Amino acid sequence: ADNGVGIELFEFEEPRMPIGVSCSYKGFFHICLVSDDIEKLADDIAASGGKRRSDIWNAWENKPYYLIYCEDPFGNIIELYSRSTELMYGNKD
Repeated sequence: ADNGVGIELFEFEEPRMPIGVSCSYKGFFHICLVSDDIEKLADDIAASGGKRRSDIWNAWENKPYYLIYCEDPFGNIIELYSRSTELMYGNKD
């Protein structure tokens, strides 16, 4: 969106759910936050009882668009972006 909010929709092809069977999973897959300093924010999450789940990844070669996965103290996954969603994924070849 033009206000920097992005929504990602996921469809997992494998494993397939049988037709007519509902999924027992409830809740969200993960949240994503944008931060000017994702490394510091990841450190703050870890210092607050959470942890880093990945190294910092460069989402676009030759551009400073980085992301990292963390986990809060309750086991919820937090993805951190260094740029807004439209910059991270828009107009990619």
